[in-house]
Amino acid sequence: MFVSAASVWESELKKRTGKLTFASTIIQISDENGFSLLDISPADGSLAGSLDWVHKDPFDRMLIAQASERNLTVVTADDAMRTAPGVRFL
Repeated sequence: MFVSAASVWESELKKRTGKLTFASTIIQISDENGFSLLDISPADGSLAGSLDWVHKDPFDRMLIAQASERNLTVVTADDAMRTAPGVRFL
């Protein structure tokens, strides 16, 4: 199981604005559950920006780019993300 730096970043932004409330960080939760953290590379940024996919959320675009480059399955309840081409979803 991988957790993107984009998910860590987005969760902290949402905690700061009150949209999420929990004491731990995604990093702590990942460590406790044996999840691997996935850094964002320049190639990830390039692909996220150039995806042929009508979706404006930069965090979602990054997750799709990372999954695409690494042949990973995306776990999400977000129907809008499930429209991304070339990626498996759970």
